[in-house]
Amino acid sequence: MKKTIAILLVLVIGMVGVWADTSPATSALTLTTEIGLIFQSKLVSTANKADTVDVTGFESLETLLPTQPVDPDTTSFGYLYIMSNNKPGYTLTITGEALTSTTTTSIINYTLTAGTATYVSSTNASTPLATSTITALDVDELAVSVDIVEADWNNALTGSYEADVTFSFTTNS
Repeated sequence: MKKTIAILLVLVIGMVGVWADTSPATSALTLTTEIGLIFQSKLVSTANKADTVDVTGFESLETLLPTQPVDPDTTSFGYLYIMSNNKPGYTLTITGEALTSTTTTSIINYTLTAGTATYVSSTNASTPLATSTITALDVDELAVSVDIVEADWNNALTGSYEADVTFSFTTNS
């Protein structure tokens, strides 16, 4: 009787493998994420090697004061950094006005340049800079310079002059 029970147990245990499902069990998982648009700019006084600036480095760039003294000897005075992950790129446009004074009617014209984007105050004309497709987070470094119209400077009346300049960025589509 013990032999019979032992034989039956061996058969039962052995047959479990015959009737067991041998196909592997699988589970599926779909991973998703959303990457938001990164589109920032900073105007700084010194070059920071754009090819080494990442998101953390961009955040630590020192921003210039909102006022920049200029005269005919002023040329390059800063750098405009633009950080974007917009695949079609972006367009930079500079707008502004001539240097004017609240105490005189004199005006002082200039041309302001950032990279290849320009603004000419005498004609109120802008030449935008349009980037092409980018393949990863991109940080561009554009030298900013001004060229004062020397004749306007030499003929200007005494006074303080100022002009507002705006750097506008739009995403390319």
